[in-house]
Amino acid sequence: MFAVISVASFRQNAADRDEPAPDTQEWISNADAGGGDLTSLTLRGGRHWNAVNAAFSLANGAVVASAHEEPGFALLAFDAAPVEIVATVTGVAPSSGIVFGFVASDNYWAVVAPQGSSHWTVTRVSNGTGTVVATAAPVDQGAVTLDIRRVDGRVEVLVDGVLIPVFIRDEITRGSAVGLLAGPGDVSQTQWTSFATTSATGGSASPG
Repeated sequence: MFAVISVASFRQNAADRDEPAPDTQEWISNADAGGGDLTSLTLRGGRHWNAVNAAFSLANGAVVASAHEEPGFALLAFDAAPVEIVATVTGVAPSSGIVFGFVASDNYWAVVAPQGSSHWTVTRVSNGTGTVVATAAPVDQGAVTLDIRRVDGRVEVLVDGVLIPVFIRDEITRGSAVGLLAGPGDVSQTQWTSFATTSATGGSASPG
């Protein structure tokens, strides 16, 4: 059975353990509605998005991808992997979603709606081969919130607040990147309207 977990209660855990407050940063928001190339945005600390295999642009308060034949990525690298990633996507295209634990274009984790599948999946790509680790809720072309959390040696994935009931060992590489994933041929279909990360103390993003 799927479990619904309160985001507020999750954030309360650190306070209950008397730990330093985590640092949450919004990297995409509806405030970025002016248009232009995503990589041209100057983020906190002078950082920038890094695009791989595709161009990403801002349009009407959302990020969209350009024409490309391979999976395209818009990435932010961190000294220490974030403890949480929350993104909102609309009109998702096949094989598009969000990426985490990105080391190279053939080595990463992702939450996507694969080609030929009607459900969100957690996929591990290693040496260019993708393996479905877990299957989640049906894909909805409306706005969907994807939430990835690193908790006590495991990775939890939630779709619209519903936890995928599978154990995923936290094997995220230090210094790996997180961000947006546009499947091959996804031209302005998927819209990423928000993307935020929460880092533990000292888990700042690396300059882009």
